[in-house]
Amino acid sequence: MDTTQDKYEDWDITNLTGKQGADVVYGNTYRFKTIEDNIEDTSRWDENHVAIVQDLVTGKYYRTYYCQGLTEMQENRAFKDEYKAEFIEVFETEVTVKKFSSAAELATNA
Repeated sequence: MDTTQDKYEDWDITNLTGKQGADVVYGNTYRFKTIEDNIEDTSRWDENHVAIVQDLVTGKYYRTYYCQGLTEMQENRAFKDEYKAEFIEVFETEVTVKKFSSAAELATNA
């Protein structure tokens, strides 16, 4: 894999071009690691993604949204080169989830 480690060591993730944003999300740099990449919505022509990346130098996390084409006639680039890729800093939080179970389910899982 061709990485951009040397070219973009001093990237400011809050001010990237579309090409640089795609490099971050697709793992083409050593500095940033994609932690999550989830599909939020799907239409006939594309998927809308939300991705969380970590800056391995600072330890900070950032969120970005991008669109992925679903047909062979569409460009499969996460970000258009002429646009700015938007990454905002986010913070990891723990979430407690409550689940309701029947008595039979509880007995099975015990």
